[in-house]
Amino acid sequence: GAKIKDAYIEFVCDETKDGTEDAYLLIWGHLTPNPDGFATPLDPTAISDRPMTVANVPWEPEPWTAGGQVGQTSNIASIIQELINQDGWASGNAIEIIIGEDTSKGAFTGSRCAESFDGSSAQAPLLVIELSTKFATHPTPADGVLYPDTWVSLSWEAGETAASHDIYMGDNFDEVNDG
Repeated sequence: GAKIKDAYIEFVCDETKDGTEDAYLLIWGHLTPNPDGFATPLDPTAISDRPMTVANVPWEPEPWTAGGQVGQTSNIASIIQELINQDGWASGNAIEIIIGEDTSKGAFTGSRCAESFDGSSAQAPLLVIELSTKFATHPTPADGVLYPDTWVSLSWEAGETAASHDIYMGDNFDEVNDG
């Protein structure tokens, strides 16, 4: 499977009300292989009663001082990794991220009001995931490039989880591609 190197949610500020006050938050994942989403109207216990990941990440967002300002969460790679490692999870499944109050920090008065998909689909929260795999990346010369010189120096960024890399060269694309 893939190893998550970095992950975060990018938010766009919708309103600045109480956005300069401190906010102490925790982030979890909903621990189920393919969640169904949230019913409307939302029952207050519909989120807190869900099984959550063991992994959780504190997030103390910077002040939001202007509409349209972009901010991102702390690195939530450990949460995403736990979600995709669970039995029954498959590529393409939904995931749910839960953000709540970090009660270990005491009370706070700040809030962060972000755009939603319903409010502005172009500014909806965006989950960004950077992963590593067994596959090599960034080859030099680039994939598919015809290199007419007699000598060339080959290089690539090795896949983090690869035991080895095979190189196939030739003048017939289909034969090389089928390597």
